[in-house]
Amino acid sequence: METKHILMLTMNHSAGEFYRKTLFELFPANSIDVVVHTPSSYAQEKDLSLIDLYLVSRFAIASGSDLQYSIPFGVPVVDLKVDYKEDTIRDLRNIKKGTKCLMVNENENSCMDSIINLRHRRIHNIAFYPYAPGMDLLEDIDFAVTPGEPHLVPKSVTKVIDLGYRYLTPRTILEVALKLDIENIFEGKNYNDYSEQFPSNDYNSSILYQKTSQLEIWLNKLMELMDTGVVGIDEYNRIFCINKKARDILNIDSQKEREKHYKTILPFINFENGRNNRLNMTNKIVNHENTDMMVTVHPIEIDLKFRGHFVIIERFMEMENKQQKARLQILQKGHQAKYYFSDILSNSEKMAATCQLAKKMAKTSSAILITGESGTGKELLASAIHNASSRSVHPYIAINCAAMPENLLESELFGYEGGAFTGAKKSGKLGLFEYAHKGTLFLDEIEDMSPSLQVKLLRVLQEKEVMRVGGHKIIDVDVRVIAATNMNMERMVKEGAIRKDLYYRLNTLQLELPPLRERVEDIPLLADHFMSKKKIAAQLADDVYEAFKSHPWDGNIRELENCIEYFQCLDKDVITRDDLPKSFKIGGLDSRTVSVEDSEPKKTVGLVFPERPDTLLFILETIYRFNCINKSIGRRSLQKEAEKVSVYLPESEIRRVMKKLEEKQWIEIRRGRGGAKVTDEGIEYLKSIE
Repeated sequence: METKHILMLTMNHSAGEFYRKTLFELFPANSIDVVVHTPSSYAQEKDLSLIDLYLVSRFAIASGSDLQYSIPFGVPVVDLKVDYKEDTIRDLRNIKKGTKCLMVNENENSCMDSIINLRHRRIHNIAFYPYAPGMDLLEDIDFAVTPGEPHLVPKSVTKVIDLGYRYLTPRTILEVALKLDIENIFEGKNYNDYSEQFPSNDYNSSILYQKTSQLEIWLNKLMELMDTGVVGIDEYNRIFCINKKARDILNIDSQKEREKHYKTILPFINFENGRNNRLNMTNKIVNHENTDMMVTVHPIEIDLKFRGHFVIIERFMEMENKQQKARLQILQKGHQAKYYFSDILSNSEKMAATCQLAKKMAKTSSAILITGESGTGKELLASAIHNASSRSVHPYIAINCAAMPENLLESELFGYEGGAFTGAKKSGKLGLFEYAHKGTLFLDEIEDMSPSLQVKLLRVLQEKEVMRVGGHKIIDVDVRVIAATNMNMERMVKEGAIRKDLYYRLNTLQLELPPLRERVEDIPLLADHFMSKKKIAAQLADDVYEAFKSHPWDGNIRELENCIEYFQCLDKDVITRDDLPKSFKIGGLDSRTVSVEDSEPKKTVGLVFPERPDTLLFILETIYRFNCINKSIGRRSLQKEAEKVSVYLPESEIRRVMKKLEEKQWIEIRRGRGGAKVTDEGIEYLKSIE
């Protein structure tokens, strides 16, 4: 604990030393240092720079007209008040009523103060007459009472009661503790025992003051814990409080703090007209000493009277960071990039070149378009790019554009205002672009985004701003967008499915992930990695690796991982080619679809869906097979059926294929959970290729 320096100013140096001893007894060890002065000795004091508080007797101040002006501006001053303990005045209560008595002290004012003090303590049975050196004795009185000044009693007085020096009142001690931020003084036994010895008429008010002071100390403690700066300015434009955070933000040294004039601390605010015109300022950005800060000023009114201002100060960057952390806490999902470039396993030259280019792109803030078939690791690469960028300490949020309907995707991405639509929260909702502020937003399967959403996305990329659904306010965002697709974007642009301007905006930086069949040298490495990851103790025979290298890998790395997972169920020490899933033996989804050149019907499939004719046939046949046993089937069930033959088909691809089949009138897609049904035309086509 830092030692606080107190200067005590009293009329009597001996009394001051007595009060000093009391303070040392009540305050924690080494918490205070007290220097005692009388008006004459104080006039010779030169070094006042270390004084944290003045404890001043009003008689000392009254003795010199210039004393009050010599106290440095801004240093707190506490009125030194004293009182008698009950045990020191108990004998006075037993004195016969009407007894005449001299009250002897240093001067007449001190005498009157002592008399009034005793009257407050209900000593009404004695008729006191003030007496100080130089005063005439009005009557021949043989009895005197003095508060620690027996040497001043006239020699003619034979009976003297020396009450001793009065004690500092509990309220005075509390006020000293409050001004010096020494919080634990009245939590201990010493102070409680001390305060109980003052059962005067003011005792209840002292207790009330004690509770009020304790509350004020708690509030001061709260101010110190706040992570925003708080400065209090009174109605005379003087600073009456300032917390630790404000000192830090404003870079206030000890000299400035002692001056405590607002101009030395807040030169960027003008309070000169504050008494007549209350200053009100909300979230104004101010640059002070090369630091951008957000400043808010609130007028203080108590009982309809203007009492000053509270100034709230916050570093702009700290405020941004707090908002970012709050966004992450609210989001509680998808805000961390889990993968790094070191997690990408490859011996392939193609992959090495792709990763090298991606690392260079990570240093920029431009949008990136990652292309590649399903299962090639597009999200892993996007995550690695984020972690290698300057945005790595900020959010990384991934969302699949094909996983939700258009309206839901719009509200997720851009947020909405309260009451924007039926079922909307009254408080509204922040969008993922706002959550991802300063970070990265990964948009997978971007090709499934509707034209209207593409327009809004283009605005974000160009203007760096969003507008919530149902809102009118423009919100600035700083988000890096990484988009991914497994489709031929140029073809989709020609077909009108993707806006040309959006494509060129996204295609500023493009990365293409090679399919697994083009990086066969990585297959053994990846296979061994998945075997270790899934803790499979079996060994893979050489013919398995050969089969892996010749397999088309329609599902790429995801299909390879599913294949390794299949080995977990075999419970064998050595996995051979005969143990491979059925898809390895027939060469893909359907052996009949390996070549589309064999017959006219298969050429028709190639024309309908030129990129993946095997996928179209698989989906059409699977729907027909379920229809034959009076069952409907939807996208998720089709995905599970593909996984049974170790092929991964994303829902987005299944949706596109089904849409093509519907356009060809080979299937009928029912609403809700009705699934799909093969039409007569579709059945006729299937029969034509048998």
